[in-house]
Amino acid sequence: MRSAVTPPKPTLASIARAAGIGIGVAILLNVILYFVATGAGWLPAPTSMGTVITIVPVLMFSIVPSILGAVVYFAITRYISPMARANHIFAIVASIVLVVMAASPLGLAAPTVGTAMTLEIMHLAAGLPLIYTLTKMA
Repeated sequence: MRSAVTPPKPTLASIARAAGIGIGVAILLNVILYFVATGAGWLPAPTSMGTVITIVPVLMFSIVPSILGAVVYFAITRYISPMARANHIFAIVASIVLVVMAASPLGLAAPTVGTAMTLEIMHLAAGLPLIYTLTKMA
């Protein structure tokens, strides 16, 4: 008779390391996208609140939601077993949040197609590396 070996729950340190790698990749991708879009004239773009999307908000929206996502991943892995199920649930929750966040370029004051497409790609560049690193490396 065989018994299935369940993988151990990831430690806080392994989650922090995986999140750090994911955040680093997200920052790198979004900085590259920001400077490409700036060169093309699509950014900085004015928002409906009268502010402008510069590199600082791009960095903040790459870092802060990723930290929150890592906290959610830590919580999910503590309360849901086995790990494959916890990873699956996290991927679903994170994907839903990523799709909901994709509506945010609609809040821009008269966005161009290039600006809207750049911001949509930046959302993916911020979320997908974290989802991957947490579910595969933590």
